[in-house]
Amino acid sequence: MLRTEFESSTQLLPAEPILETGKIYVKDNFLFINKPNTGFHVFDNSNPSAPVNMAFIKVLGSTDLSITNEILYINNATDLIALKPNFTNSTLEITKRISNTFPELASPNNCCYNYIADNEVIINWTLIE
Repeated sequence: MLRTEFESSTQLLPAEPILETGKIYVKDNFLFINKPNTGFHVFDNSNPSAPVNMAFIKVLGSTDLSITNEILYINNATDLIALKPNFTNSTLEITKRISNTFPELASPNNCCYNYIADNEVIINWTLIE
C-alpha cells in the first residue's frame, strides 16, 4: 500500500462482528480485541455479563496495543502510533506517529523476500497454497 494511503487509513468505525481474534486487552470499562493486521474491536464492559460491541478501530498491520491514561499505543505495520479515541462523539485523533519503528511484516513461513519501494508499506500477507 502506498504510504500516503496507509497513513490516512486509521479510522474509528461502527462495530462489526468478530470473525478472527488476536490479543485481548482490558482498560477500565473497555475491552479491546485485536483482529490481526486489521484493527481492534472495542466493547463497553461496564456490565461484564453483557459486554456491548460499540466500535472498531481500523489500524492496518496491527497486532498489539498498550494503553496509558487515555492514549492507545498501537503497532501500525512498521509504525508506532499513539491514538486518542473519543467514543462519545465517535472521533479518533492520532497524536503521534513514529515511522519505521518495527521491521517489515515478514511473509508467511518467511518463504519470500518482497522488494517494496520507499513509499510503500506491507500491511498483510495472504498465503495461497
